[in-house]
Amino acid sequence: YRGCEEALRGMSDYCVRVADECERLVAGDTLTADQELRMTESARICRRIANQPPETFAEAIQLQFLAIVSLWFGEDHGLTCPGRMDRTLGDFYERDRSQERITTVAALELICSLYIQLNLILYPGSAIAVMVGGRSDESTDVTNELTYLCLIARYVTRLVYPTVGLAWHSETPSELTDFACRMIARGTGDPALFNDELISGGLRDHGVSPVD
Repeated sequence: YRGCEEALRGMSDYCVRVADECERLVAGDTLTADQELRMTESARICRRIANQPPETFAEAIQLQFLAIVSLWFGEDHGLTCPGRMDRTLGDFYERDRSQERITTVAALELICSLYIQLNLILYPGSAIAVMVGGRSDESTDVTNELTYLCLIARYVTRLVYPTVGLAWHSETPSELTDFACRMIARGTGDPALFNDELISGGLRDHGVSPVD
């Protein structure tokens, strides 16, 4: 427990140092007005998530990025992934959209920024992935707007990382399947299609509970 607490305190300190660096850049008078606004907002977000849970999509995706980087360097590997972004960040996005705190374009820009930052830090030969689609614990389809935005971000950035996979199953919306096929046809290379039915069946055959 002491080790966990020390690691979390280190993560908190890291968030604060990132905020300090953002403010240092703003004070340096070398940024454009738009860059200053972005850095000031980033500093505010980093100071907040250093000790408090995220409340907005921007705060959640910032915390996700800093947590990934912390694990890469703290454990000396480059394998921790954004994972199932349309599920882990979905509630933040939906709440922001319903309260008109974020636009679809702004959310897409944040996801693209995450993808770009991963490529700036990662070394060749890493294995970083995003998975979208699939089913919830209640076996219902989880497709939402963020599912599409994660795919679109991969298409527009066209970088090495992250690869994006689609957990396909019999209830996957036909529109999502068509969208994925059009992406592949245009030479993106993604999304990789994972047969959710087959994978789930195989796990159940090895004793994994249906909910898990």
